[in-house]
Amino acid sequence: MDYGVKPLRLGGAEVRVNLFDLAGGDAFKTVRMEFYKDAQGLLLVYDAGDRASFEALERWVGEAREGGAAGGAPVVVVGNKAELLAAAVPANEGRAWAEGQGWAFFEASAATGEGVRAAFATLFLQMLEFAPGVPDRVIAAASASVLQEGEVGRARGGWGPTAGAPVGMGGGGRRPSLLKPDARAY
Repeated sequence: MDYGVKPLRLGGAEVRVNLFDLAGGDAFKTVRMEFYKDAQGLLLVYDAGDRASFEALERWVGEAREGGAAGGAPVVVVGNKAELLAAAVPANEGRAWAEGQGWAFFEASAATGEGVRAAFATLFLQMLEFAPGVPDRVIAAASASVLQEGEVGRARGGWGPTAGAPVGMGGGGRRPSLLKPDARAY
């Protein structure tokens, strides 16, 4: 498991985003289950070069639901490895799947950095909008910051009974990890 904290100053308040990147192997399921119930948002990343990674989305959705992922929590789906010339999963297929769930979609490349900041910025803003008690001035400051990132994905809804998917990270292999951000305003 990897863990990181990103402190930000928005609208006169300090906001910390806690990021958890959880291993995808079966041996780590018990650990993952402990994190789902407290998630305030999910960044679901699949490997565009590995169709099995994309096809595993439904399994990840089921696991997150089983683990108690909050209904309505925002979800952003990312097709990683956008730099691939011949992707196994075309971006339009990933986008159609994400939008069918009511979630924002981004193409990204961990190798070049393309799309990474915009995906995180969009998820972060949606998490602030979802979290109870976040002052309007903080949301407005976050919104202004997100607009500076360029294209922002807007989802119709969050994680819910008809929504679908934790996506694996594209680090190679058939068992992708799950990246799960958690934001709390202080």
